[in-house]
Amino acid sequence: MRKYNYIKFFTLFLIVQMMFIDMNAQSMLYVGGHFRRERPSTVKILKDSGFETVILFNIQVVPNGNLTTDGELICSNGDYVFDQVQPNYAQDVKDLVTGRTSITRVETCIGGWGSTSYDNIKSLLRRFQK
Repeated sequence: MRKYNYIKFFTLFLIVQMMFIDMNAQSMLYVGGHFRRERPSTVKILKDSGFETVILFNIQVVPNGNLTTDGELICSNGDYVFDQVQPNYAQDVKDLVTGRTSITRVETCIGGWGSTSYDNIKSLLRRFQK
């Protein structure tokens, strides 16, 4: 009889834990270049998706410290220049979290498979520490 009570207690404990985990779960989605290429439909689809976090993929840090994505320059010498080739990008990112949307957080991914971004960051840090 005592063993049966332990099983009941353990089962109830697991159910409560699973409910707690589910209530605190976050949903995230990687979003690639189509975010820029298929706008504004992609912005609307993402806002209606039910995902809470969008991770914009991906930014590369090149050896001189500039930031690029898909070969396009985002920042050059510390200045944002992406608006010259993607004039709507900054507003599209802002639109993800405004109005009727499930998205509460926008992040960006640096690097990716085969990327040298983190090696470039280390080199830049060593150069500026001298």
